[in-house]
Amino acid sequence: MPASLRVPDEVLASLPPRSRRLLRLSAAMQAGAAARCGHWWRRSVGARAVLALLGDPPRVDGWAHVEAVDPGRPLLLLANHRSYVDFFVVAAVLLRRLPRVTALHFPVKGAYCYEGWPGALLNGAASGFAAFPPFFRRSDTGAADAWALDTLVALCREGGGRVVGFHPEGTRNQGPDPWALLPAQPGVGRLLLEARPQVLPVFIAGLANGWGAQRALARAGVPVRLRFGPPIDLAPWDAAPRRLRTYAAVGASVMDRIAELAAADRARYGDSRSRTHAPA
Repeated sequence: MPASLRVPDEVLASLPPRSRRLLRLSAAMQAGAAARCGHWWRRSVGARAVLALLGDPPRVDGWAHVEAVDPGRPLLLLANHRSYVDFFVVAAVLLRRLPRVTALHFPVKGAYCYEGWPGALLNGAASGFAAFPPFFRRSDTGAADAWALDTLVALCREGGGRVVGFHPEGTRNQGPDPWALLPAQPGVGRLLLEARPQVLPVFIAGLANGWGAQRALARAGVPVRLRFGPPIDLAPWDAAPRRLRTYAAVGASVMDRIAELAAADRARYGDSRSRTHAPA
């Protein structure tokens, strides 16, 4: 296993037993034969199952931006956060449309996929343990969260065919407006400036938490939408000092780009049926 994906003993020791076991398992699935097996599963089984459960295929705009990226460098997708399955759906679309994707990671809130068995089962069955690394964001998990950010930076620095999905907001926006966004967490600014991957903004709409709620949205005529934007240029930040204020400014700039995609989605789908969407 690459050193960047090994979980230090002090990190494991800071977690409760169930999280410790799930993190060991997920980390083991990120390299070598286990990673190849996981990738085969998520492409051949997980992606097909997710799209089948959605029923109607997601409506995708801006796909040309995805096809235009350099396949020899990692790609970081930055998306708004509306439901627990946001990146499971994005991953399914990528895997079915873009054969050159060979590695996939999307960090998650540890409380969902690493503390409860429903989230753990979703991680394994739908994504082949691609929901990695986890962020717990509690007062007693500082070591684990610092390790997760360092690991995420390492994953975004190298690896042709690697795609990483990240939510700058850090938590779900549970309000009734599907086009509203939360402020970015400063961690996204550090990630971008330290790792320097290719970056595309993404806006996601039409997803709920749970397949029952998702079917209700489908019956109401609310389509699932993914809108990819053009690459984010990091060059303007080259000379900026590496400090919290800079990271916050970079995060705000990212959210501005996602907001532009949200505005385009609102212009196209902003009818009464789309406004019925609220995470369940």
